[in-house]
Amino acid sequence: MENTGITIFSDSFVMDSIAFKDRNYVNVNAHEMAHQWFGDLVTEVDGSSHWLHEGFATYYALLAERALFGIEYYYWKLYESAIQLQDLTQEDRERP
Repeated sequence: MENTGITIFSDSFVMDSIAFKDRNYVNVNAHEMAHQWFGDLVTEVDGSSHWLHEGFATYYALLAERALFGIEYYYWKLYESAIQLQDLTQEDRERP
């Protein structure tokens, strides 16, 4: 089970209140907390559906960020995710 209390970051994540706007732990902590809170209640039957387990935690983290950073941030992150998924899909189609 995931545990937010023992998540370890490199020293590049050391920051002050000014740097918080550029880099922070909110997404990672919310993601790991979703795993910790819900554990196997929302998870896959086997490894072929691991995307469900991670997808739930990723979406939960985005909702936490929306509560802290606002609706515009939320929609921007959804847009970025859509572009990233589109690019990955295109790369997958181009593989032999």
